[in-house]
Amino acid sequence: MQLRILFTIGLAPVMVSARALAHRSVNCIFSTPVSSGETCQSLADGWNITLEQLIGLNPGIACPDLDTSKEYCVMGAFTDDPTTTASTTTKSPITSSTTTPKTLSTTKSPTTRAPTTSTHPSTTTSKAPITTTSHTPTTPTNGVTTPLPTQTGMVGNCKKFHFVQKDETCDTIAALYSITTAQFIKWNPAAKSGCTGLWASTYACVGLIGGTPTTGNGIATPTPTQPGMVKNCNKFAMVNPGDTCDAIAFWNGVAGGQYVKLWNGLSEDCRDIWANAYACIGVIKG
Repeated sequence: MQLRILFTIGLAPVMVSARALAHRSVNCIFSTPVSSGETCQSLADGWNITLEQLIGLNPGIACPDLDTSKEYCVMGAFTDDPTTTASTTTKSPITSSTTTPKTLSTTKSPTTRAPTTSTHPSTTTSKAPITTTSHTPTTPTNGVTTPLPTQTGMVGNCKKFHFVQKDETCDTIAALYSITTAQFIKWNPAAKSGCTGLWASTYACVGLIGGTPTTGNGIATPTPTQPGMVKNCNKFAMVNPGDTCDAIAFWNGVAGGQYVKLWNGLSEDCRDIWANAYACIGVIKG
């Protein structure tokens, strides 16, 4: 913080005294570890915030280098140094400076009824909250609207995104979009080999600008979809919180029990169906 002092024209310089200042107030919502070689700028870019916001959320941060033994706040709100009053030993004017709190605005991501957390090492990490917050999506210079938050270090030329659910793996996500696991990790490097760094409740890149489209069935498939959904689907229904398999099947004319075949991996009692994801309710006949 800079102490700003005003002098009246014609007055001689005077000695200035100021009260000790309180620390900056930070309300951190989400913190993240960093990898070796990351800098303040790369961390800020990875979370689509400005360097000024990163510094504001992390008082005492020593840019440009970062300490890999620490976690850094990337979501939250901070208030600039409180009002300060500078006084002089003469009758020079007393000035005060106040600033308005700066808040990184957040909105809730959709809640889901995800399966029970697994301890399998390749599942999404529990470091990210089950229900997290996100910024309003932004449109960068490449014309693609990027949802937030994203996986740390995600490539900048991404055009297609997947919201990572609890217990999803790099393999299952790659299979949903007909890409290889190696491609997925290359586009989301923080996921790391073995998928140990994949975070739930964040967006991952599953398609690049200028990439070669994967040959499919000619049907535009909305995302996200139920895990294991069949590839020859041509009709979809969004699953809302509280929906049951029987209700979805009834409303969409799907024969009883047929949904188990359409959504491979779904248990017969429908306990592991996910809300806020698309389910297949019709297939291409061939």
